[in-house]
Amino acid sequence: MTKSGESTIINHNRQIMSRNLYPKRNSYIKERGTIIMTKIKNTKKGMAKKTLSMSLVVAMLATSNVPVWAAEFSDGSAAVATETPATETFSDDMVDAPSVDNTEMATSATSVVTETDINVNLTVDKKEITWGEKANITGTVTKKDGTALTSWKYRWLDDDNISRKDGTVNNAAGMSLDTSTDGDKLAGKTLTLYVYDDTGEVNYDIKTGITVTINKRTLNANTITLDPTAVSALKYNGFTQSAPESIVTNVKDSKNQDVDAKNYIVTSESGLNKDDEIKITISAKNNTAYTGSVIRTVKISARTYTAGDIVATTTENQKFQYTGKIIEIPTENVKLKESESTNNGADGKLSGADLSAAITSAKTTAATVGDQTVTVTADTTKFTNFSGALNTYTTKEKVSIQKRDLTASGTTISITNGKVKTGSTLAELSKVLKFKGTEGTDLTLNYGTDYTLKVSDPSGNDVTGSLGQTGTYTVTVTATANGNCTGSQTFSVTTVGNVLQNVTYSNSAKYAPVYTGSAITPSKDDLGTLTVIGTAGPEALQASQWEITGYTNNTDAATYEGKVGDSSKIKTQAYVNVSILGGNYAGQTFAIPFVISPLTVSAADITVPETVTYNADYTKPEQYNIPVTVVAKDTSEKIVKTLDAADYKVEYAFMNGNVINKDIRTTVTITNKNYIMGSTDGKTVKVVAAKNTTMKAKALSNDMVKVNPSSYTYTGGKIVPTYAVVDGAIALYKGTDGDKKGEYSEVSISDAVNVGTGTITVEGINDFYSGKATGTFTITAANTADVKVEITNEKECLYTGKQVRPRTFKATLNGNDVTNQFEIVSYGENVEAGKGTIVLKVKDGNKNFTGDNITVEFNIVKEQVKGSLKLYNDKGIDITTSTPDKTFTFDGNEKTFSKVLLSGLTKTDNTTTTAKVSDFEIKYADNITGNKNIAYVYAVAKDGTGFAGSETITTADGTIIKGVVAKIPFRINSVYFNKQNVSIKNATYAAGLPVKPEVLIQIGGSTLVEGKDYKLELISSVSGSTVTTVTPVDTTVGKIYGIKVTGINGYNGSNVVSTYASASSKFTDLSWGVDKKNFKDCKVTVKDGVVSVVNGYIPVASTEYTSKNNGDGTYTVSAVSTSKNYTGSVTVKADGKAEDEKPDAPMISSVKVVGNNATAILSGDSDGAAGYDYVISTDRDCITNKDYDSVNKNQVQTSTTFKYVQQGTYYAYCHAWKRDENGKKVFSDWSNAYPFVVSAITPDAPVITNVKVSGSTIKVTYKAAANATGYDVVLGTGSKKENGETRPYQYGNHKKLNLKEGTVTATFKNVPKGTWVVGMHAFNRTSEDGKKVFSPWSNLKKATVK
Repeated sequence: MTKSGESTIINHNRQIMSRNLYPKRNSYIKERGTIIMTKIKNTKKGMAKKTLSMSLVVAMLATSNVPVWAAEFSDGSAAVATETPATETFSDDMVDAPSVDNTEMATSATSVVTETDINVNLTVDKKEITWGEKANITGTVTKKDGTALTSWKYRWLDDDNISRKDGTVNNAAGMSLDTSTDGDKLAGKTLTLYVYDDTGEVNYDIKTGITVTINKRTLNANTITLDPTAVSALKYNGFTQSAPESIVTNVKDSKNQDVDAKNYIVTSESGLNKDDEIKITISAKNNTAYTGSVIRTVKISARTYTAGDIVATTTENQKFQYTGKIIEIPTENVKLKESESTNNGADGKLSGADLSAAITSAKTTAATVGDQTVTVTADTTKFTNFSGALNTYTTKEKVSIQKRDLTASGTTISITNGKVKTGSTLAELSKVLKFKGTEGTDLTLNYGTDYTLKVSDPSGNDVTGSLGQTGTYTVTVTATANGNCTGSQTFSVTTVGNVLQNVTYSNSAKYAPVYTGSAITPSKDDLGTLTVIGTAGPEALQASQWEITGYTNNTDAATYEGKVGDSSKIKTQAYVNVSILGGNYAGQTFAIPFVISPLTVSAADITVPETVTYNADYTKPEQYNIPVTVVAKDTSEKIVKTLDAADYKVEYAFMNGNVINKDIRTTVTITNKNYIMGSTDGKTVKVVAAKNTTMKAKALSNDMVKVNPSSYTYTGGKIVPTYAVVDGAIALYKGTDGDKKGEYSEVSISDAVNVGTGTITVEGINDFYSGKATGTFTITAANTADVKVEITNEKECLYTGKQVRPRTFKATLNGNDVTNQFEIVSYGENVEAGKGTIVLKVKDGNKNFTGDNITVEFNIVKEQVKGSLKLYNDKGIDITTSTPDKTFTFDGNEKTFSKVLLSGLTKTDNTTTTAKVSDFEIKYADNITGNKNIAYVYAVAKDGTGFAGSETITTADGTIIKGVVAKIPFRINSVYFNKQNVSIKNATYAAGLPVKPEVLIQIGGSTLVEGKDYKLELISSVSGSTVTTVTPVDTTVGKIYGIKVTGINGYNGSNVVSTYASASSKFTDLSWGVDKKNFKDCKVTVKDGVVSVVNGYIPVASTEYTSKNNGDGTYTVSAVSTSKNYTGSVTVKADGKAEDEKPDAPMISSVKVVGNNATAILSGDSDGAAGYDYVISTDRDCITNKDYDSVNKNQVQTSTTFKYVQQGTYYAYCHAWKRDENGKKVFSDWSNAYPFVVSAITPDAPVITNVKVSGSTIKVTYKAAANATGYDVVLGTGSKKENGETRPYQYGNHKKLNLKEGTVTATFKNVPKGTWVVGMHAFNRTSEDGKKVFSPWSNLKKATVK
C-alpha cells in the first residue's frame, strides 16, 4: 500500500512465445527483481492470440513439508546435488491447468503501468466520493515510444466485475467518474478503472490500479420535519399509541437534498401515559443510496377533561345508620375510573383504567335519612393524564341512610368526664351526653330535634328544671317522632359539686411514641407534671397526688378520620388511666390520651425484583405474581417492621402493555393503620415502589453453560474453548450480528491465555433469553519440550575466538511468542566455529510450563557465504531457466528435481571463502502444494560447519528459514475436483448442537481432508453467485440443505456448489438433511433403576424415550414414536440396584431432642434409596408389633422431626424405599433402634367452643387444656396443612400471646373487615431450657367481620 500522492510502478514484462513452442502450455515464471510475473496465453477458436492480461504474485505462499535430501557430488567439481529416485514426467496436456488472475497491486491516487507496447500513467484526484460528486482522471495512455493513442476503451468495474460506466475516449479526462446524474445507483460501490482494446492487432486489458469508492449519503439529523398537527394529536386516549408514519413530512440528506419517502422507513415506539416519550426512528432502507438513521422524540400530551371522562361508582345496597352528620363511605367501597370504550376508543371513550388511587374521601351528599348519592373527592394532581379534571364526582348509585337505633343495641350513651355538675339544666345535661354508635362511630345528635330527655331525681320525681341535688338521677333518651332516630335508652348519671373535665401533662410536646408492635406504657417521668381542669378551676398535682392505674388501647397506632398526624382528626388513640389521690378532684379518675404514631412506608422500603420472566400469554400484570417485601420504619430507622401480606394490598400495572423489556409498576396500599403515616384519609396510604420490575426473557444461568472439554493445555495464545449453552435438554442457538434467531451471544472469553481458570461469558439475546451467565474451563501447564527456540540476532552468533554468548532469542509455542517467559541460565563451550549451545529455563514464578530446561543449538558462524543452484533433468540437461521443466501438477506427493548442484561459493562480500560444497545440503520448502503454487529448492550449511547464508524463505505456515545460501522457486499447479468427485451423507441430530454432513471427496484414489485440501460451507439457498450459509441443529424432513466446497492448497481454484432450483426451492444434487439420532449411538446407562441417556455430552429429556426392565439385569431403552429427534432402541446392562432390588438399610446416627420435638438424623443416604419412612414408639419391639406412636412417611431428606412428643423413653427406626416399574414401593430392611428420652410434658390441645363477632370485635371462648400454663390465640387470613395438622397462617399482629392459665377468653378489637381463621395452642415451660413447649393446634373456627 502506498501513501497518497506516491506512485506505484508495476512493470509487466510480456514475452510473446513462439506459437509452436510448448503449444499447450499456458504459463511460465520469470524472475525479475523481486516480482515474479506470470505469462498467460489464451486460445480462441483454435487460434493462439497474443493477450496481455496479467497477474502479479506478490507473496510466496508456503505449506507442506521441508524435506532434506542427501547431497550428491560431481567428481572434481564444486557442486552439491540432489536426485530423485525417478524422473518427473511432464504432460503436454497442461492446457487445462488454471490460469492466474491479472496482476493486482494496491495504489493510492497515481498508477503507472507499462505493458509491452502500452504505457499507462494515470492519476485520480479522489479515492472516495459521495454520490453526486466527481472523481477526475488525469494523465496519459500512450504507446511504448510515447506516441499518443488515437483512442482507447475504458470501463469502471464493480466488485462483481460488472461495468458501471464505460466508453471510448481519446483523453484521460474522458474517463473521469461523474456521479452527478445517476450516482444514486452507484452508491455503496467501489469501482476499478480498466483501459483496454479488443479490436486492434495487439489486444490489451490493463487494470490501472485506480479505484474509487462511492459513498452513500447519510440522513441529515438536523432537517427532519414533523407534522405539528400529528404531534399535537398524540394526546392521552387511554390506549397504547404510537406515532403514525405520516408524522414525518420531510427528510433531507447530507447534501441537504430531499429524500424520497420510498428510501426510508419510519418506525415508532409506543406510549400510554402523558409525558411518555415516543421514539421515532427514521432509517435509510437497505439497497438504497442512503445510510444511517435519525431519532426524534415526541411526548404524549394530556387529555383535556370532558364530562364523562371520569366516572365515580359505589357498591350498591350499602346501608348506614343515621349519625347526625355526613357519612363517610369506606374508600374501598367507591371507585373512580376512566370511561370505558367498547370499540378501542373509536367512540371517544377511554380504556376504563382504575383511577381509585386519586380518591381522598367519599361522603354521602346529605346526612338525612333516606337514599343518598355519594360525592367522591379526588386529588387532581394524580390525574396526570388529564388537564382540567374535576376534584369531585357524584355516583349514580345511592346508599341508604337508615334511622339511628337509640337502644343499647345501636347506640352507646355516656357522660363526658363521667359526672354531671350539680345544678345543671336539661339543656346543659344534653351538652355532656356523648353518643356513639355500636359500630364505633361518634354521633352528632341534636337535643329536641333528634331526641328528647326525661330525667328523674334520686327520689323518683320528674325533673323539669335543674338537677339540683347531689346524687344519682335516672335519664331516658327517646327518639323524636318522625325524626332521624328510633327507640329509647335509660341510664343513670351522678351529680357532683366539682366535675373533672380534663387532665394535661407537661411533656406532651416531647413524648411522641411510635408503633413498635408491643404495648406502650408511659411512666410518670414520661408524662411529667399533671394539671387537672374542672369546674373548680385548674390545679397542678404533686407526684404523690396521682397514680397510674393502667392503660387502654396502648399497642396499636392512633387512628384518624382524616390526615394522619392532624390532632383534630384523631379517631382512636391510646390512654393512660390515672387516679386522682388529692386536691379538689380527689377520688375521680381520668383517661389521659396520648398518640402512638404509625410507622412510615416509603417508596424505597418496597422491594420488588428487578426482572421477572416474560410470559406472552399473560393478559394481566397480576399473573406475574411479583413478590413484594414491604418494610415500615420510624424517622430514626431504629424501629423497622416487615409487613405481613395481610397488612397491605398490591396493585400491578403494565407501564406499556405486556411487552417484553417493558416494566411492571408495583403500587402497595397499606391497610394496617399501624403503618399509614402520610395517609390523607386516615384509612390507607398508597406507595409506589421506587423501582419497577422489567419483564425479561428467561434468564440464563451458569449451569446452562456446558464446556466440553473442560480442560486445555497452555498454548501461548488465547484458548477458544468448545462449549454449548443448554436449557434442560435443548441446546440454544448462538447468535451472530443481525441473526434474529440467535438465543444467546458470546460476550467474552476471559482469562483464556495463562494457566488457571478461564471464563466464558454469554448473554441472552433477541428476547428469547436474558441476562448473563458464565462457564469455566481450566488451562494446564505445557511441557517445555514443545517449545521451539531460535537465536534471532545472527551477529551474536559470529565466531570471535572466544566463548560466543548470544542473548537475543525467540521462544514460540504453537507459533505463539512465549519469549518473555524464559531466561538464559548457561552456555556451552561455544568457542570453535560450528555447533554451539545455550540453556534456557522457565522464569521463577511462571505457572504456564512444566518440564526440564531447554537446550538450544545454534550455528557459530565463521563465514557468511552465497552461491548459485542449477537444476538438471534425468537426462542431465540443465533446466534451470526452463519454466516448463520447473512446473509440476499437484498430486499430493513431494516434488523434487533429478539433480540439484550448488556452485559458485563466495563470501557474501564476494571475497574467497573457505567453505566447500560438502559443507552444505539441499532442501525443499512447500514442495507438495506450493505456497500459492510456489515452492522452493534451496541450499543451507550443515550443522556445525560454521557457515551460513544471508537469504531467507518464509513458508506457508509462517516459518522463516534463515541462512539460505542459494534458492530457486518453482511452480506446482493446482488440481481441480468437480461434482463427480464429491459424495455426501446426511448429518445426525446432536441434541441441538450444530451438525454437518459427511462429505467425501476422492481424486485418483486419494481422499481429500477438510481444512487441508478444501473448505466446506453449509448452505440453504443459492441466488446467482451468492449462497446463504446455514448452521443446522434440528432434524429435517428430507434433504433440504446443500454444500459449497472450495479447494485450497493443492486444490486451489476448485469450486463445487450444490445445484439449487429456485422455482421449487430445492437442491437437486449434493443435498443433505439431518437424521434422527439412533439410541444405539447414544450413551445409555441404568444405575439403581434410573435411566440416563446422553447424546454427546447433552442429556436427553426423559420424554424422548421409554425404558423396560427385562428382568435379567438389563433394560431396553426405546425412542418414543412421536420423537422428532430420536429413533431406535438399545438394551444395556443395569448398574447398582435393580429396580426391584431393595435399597440398603439406613442407619440412625442420632436423635436431637428440643422441648417436645425430636429430630431423627441418618448417617447418610442409603444406596438405591428414593425416600425414607421414619417411626418412633415407646415399644422397642414396635416393628414386630406394628405399634407406632408417630410416623413420618415419604421423606426425601436424611432427617425428620417428630412434633408434640409426649414425655417418655422412645425408640426411633427408619427404612428406605424406592419404587419399582409399577410405582410400588420396594422397602429396605429396618435401621438400628435408636433410643431417646423426652423430658418435657406436652399440653393437651385446647378446644375453641365459641367465636362471637360484634362490629369489629371478635371474642374467642375456649376450654382450658390439661398441662397448660398459658395460651396463644391468633387470627389468620387462611389455613394450611403442615406436618399432618391444619393451622392458621398469615396472622401478623392479630394475635394474643401469653394468656395466663385460667383465662378462657381472648378478645380482638378493631379487626379489619374480612373472614378470619381462629386458632390457638396451649403451652407450658417444662423443657430443660425453659422455653415454650407447645400443644398441637386446636380446632379452627371462622369469623367474618363485615
